[in-house]
Amino acid sequence: MKPKNPIIFILLLIFTVVNIVDLVTAYYIAPGESNPLVLFTGSMSTLSIFKVLFVAGVWVVYMYNVYSSHFNYFGFILIITLGIFLVGLGAYSNIIGMQNPELVEAAASIPSEERQKMYFTLVSVIYIIPLVLSLIAFKLYEKSVSNTNIKKSKRVWPWQRRQ
Repeated sequence: MKPKNPIIFILLLIFTVVNIVDLVTAYYIAPGESNPLVLFTGSMSTLSIFKVLFVAGVWVVYMYNVYSSHFNYFGFILIITLGIFLVGLGAYSNIIGMQNPELVEAAASIPSEERQKMYFTLVSVIYIIPLVLSLIAFKLYEKSVSNTNIKKSKRVWPWQRRQ
């Protein structure tokens, strides 16, 4: 069976694998985990359920493959792309923690409030700020593109000329 949208399909496969790796490795560094769901509930199960439901929800959106606007479609791709990067960074840090138990012990000794602040700072810088700026830029593009002439250039640059 051919995927409905091959590019999104590949992105979702990567997103799914990265989330699985992150979830599995998170269990090994549980005492030092800084995810707010774990800190609020004290349970890795909550994080597991949330991740499974979120990844399943993203796959459902892919299966329908219907978006109400270019903006929503772009936002979907952006969320997946930034999610791969952010969750991949989390999985990487979990693996580093697995290889260095002293780091997990040090992280476990940091108060929960401090870990939450660090987590939200990291998520804001790597995910939320780029997401918001990219969506604003796309919205500006969408509003302004009708007032612009876009033509494919047939210009031949000097280095493109045949000698």
